[in-house]
Amino acid sequence: DLAGAMLELYAWGETDFMGLPWLELPRDDSIESAKRLLERLGAVHENQITPMGRSMVQLPLHPRLSRIVLEAAHEGCLDQACLLAAMLSERDPFDRHDRKPHPGGGRPIPTTSSLRWNSDCIERLFALESFKQTGRDQTPFGTVKRGSLRAIEQSARQIHQMCQALVDQSQTISTGAPLSERLERILLCGYPDRLAKRRQRGKSQALMVGGKGVSVGPQSGVTEPELFLCIDIEQKPGDALVRQASRIDMDWLEGDNLLERDELFFHPTQKQVVARRRLQWIDLVLTETPTQVNDEAESQRVLWAAVKSHWEQSFPKDDVPLLQWVERVNSLRQWIPELELPEINIEALHETAFELCRGKRSLAEVRTAPWLSWLTGRLTPDQTRAVEREAPERIQVPSGSWIRVDYAAGKPPVLAVKIQEIFSWKSTPRVAAGRVPILLHLLAPNMRPQQVTDDLESFWKHGYAEVKKELKRRYPKHSWPDDPVNAQPGRK
Repeated sequence: DLAGAMLELYAWGETDFMGLPWLELPRDDSIESAKRLLERLGAVHENQITPMGRSMVQLPLHPRLSRIVLEAAHEGCLDQACLLAAMLSERDPFDRHDRKPHPGGGRPIPTTSSLRWNSDCIERLFALESFKQTGRDQTPFGTVKRGSLRAIEQSARQIHQMCQALVDQSQTISTGAPLSERLERILLCGYPDRLAKRRQRGKSQALMVGGKGVSVGPQSGVTEPELFLCIDIEQKPGDALVRQASRIDMDWLEGDNLLERDELFFHPTQKQVVARRRLQWIDLVLTETPTQVNDEAESQRVLWAAVKSHWEQSFPKDDVPLLQWVERVNSLRQWIPELELPEINIEALHETAFELCRGKRSLAEVRTAPWLSWLTGRLTPDQTRAVEREAPERIQVPSGSWIRVDYAAGKPPVLAVKIQEIFSWKSTPRVAAGRVPILLHLLAPNMRPQQVTDDLESFWKHGYAEVKKELKRRYPKHSWPDDPVNAQPGRK
């Protein structure tokens, strides 16, 4: 934790921290973390120390605790805050392993399962003050260690004297709030980045500012408040253990750390973009409510990202004319390069998807959008006419039927057609300005391929007789002429 050292450097006017001759160069993230904390404590602004920071640096405390006692001076609870700061910075004054029976044989010290209060820190403070007044050293936190308490009191007196010299006591604010509440509020000034929100009411797990998962330990009595500060944390794998917590009321949150913003996101269940209004403390979400989507540009960006992540649900892969148009363009791009057709690859489809996301909210709307119209717009009028002419979607066969040609980039175009429909065709039809023959899948009356050829003339001469011999017995009612080149085609 470099916050204290960096506050000293700021007080000296030094801001080039990495240029200093450190004995051991600190990590960049440690320096940035310390900077953020000092800014949130009000000690630094725009990389310069503030008047509050100059006061804080004169106290022999961590910046968190110096900020707390300076705030307490204005809240009229300086005596208690100095003792609290000393208690948080010195050794634990309680021996939790030495719990004696309750004096007079009364009820025993409460177990951790029965502790209920708003602030572990404040309750510990009050336990010390009670011991000073009554002499009873048994507390819910263990036996008071007199030696540790003397060190805390000595430190508290020193802090009090120094703080009085820094603060104008006439500026004290009288809020009329109970002492415990004032102390809880000033803790927020020193630990703004330690606010946590319970994941479920009554459960120990919570989420802290910065996205860190925490769990309130069994020794804590802060079991009910939804919002609380993580004052004493023990880092562990997974959720960190909060040994001391202090409740926070939502009404106490104010200032620059409290942000309200509208956020757009893709709802994974609804499969659409929705908006929510979030109230945040730094980056911790306090509340969120549904709201209207007003930022169309951001909505388009969010939906586009979702479309790319859920491509199988967004792209109309069952739209045959669209898929065939893509294959036609990509095939013709290879066959007639001088047309300079653009490649319709996944990047081109993503770019088109971005345009289609404008004004839409859901994957379903994008899926049913006019993809083909937008993709066609990537071609010039001359290129569009060339695609229709040189890679036609359908061609007319001698029977008069218009049959779809199947295209696949890198492969020959395929025409699946019944043999009877192409009687009188003398040679294989071609596309791409006559450069590419169509691969004919010649079908029997049951629509199953009987022959595959790209040389129709050769098939009539050498293959047709065998096919005719086999199929005529099975389909005698169909036409099987001896001279198919000069025969009348038919659809049946």
